[in-house]
Amino acid sequence: MNTSSHYYYSLLRYCDVRREESLVIGVLLIFPAAGEVRFLYPNNLERLQVAFPDCPLQTIQDYFEGFERRATTAGENFLISTNSVKGISKFIADNFLAEDASALQFSEPRTGALVHDNIDLVTQNFYNRYLQTYQSENTLEPSANNELSYFILQVPSPFQVLQVSR
Repeated sequence: MNTSSHYYYSLLRYCDVRREESLVIGVLLIFPAAGEVRFLYPNNLERLQVAFPDCPLQTIQDYFEGFERRATTAGENFLISTNSVKGISKFIADNFLAEDASALQFSEPRTGALVHDNIDLVTQNFYNRYLQTYQSENTLEPSANNELSYFILQVPSPFQVLQVSR
């Protein structure tokens, strides 16, 4: 694959090992040809707190700020000598979060095809796909990407709620 036609991404998950459940709370995007690294995260973590009431929100927000700073620094000093998933995994472990059994874990990096040069559009698409659900319904703005999900949400359910009285 031509190095200028692809990017890597890794999903940051909050994992509750006691319940064996996790939620995606961030996305790391790496564009080797452009020398850019971006970390995306939601400003509102209410969804995470509802799912995992004991999660340390302030600690997670501190991690977000640190990851954002590291992404900016890594983008400015982008020195990855490999374009392999294994090399990108090492880059993430060395610069963001080492692989361990903690509650925050990056997924194995995946490769995406860069079909156009607009990195901002790719970034927005990832935010919409993985993190938009953290926004309250009142703050969602209609977009071309939202139309399909809006349509799906408006389809009536084939199931009826039955109330049983005793």
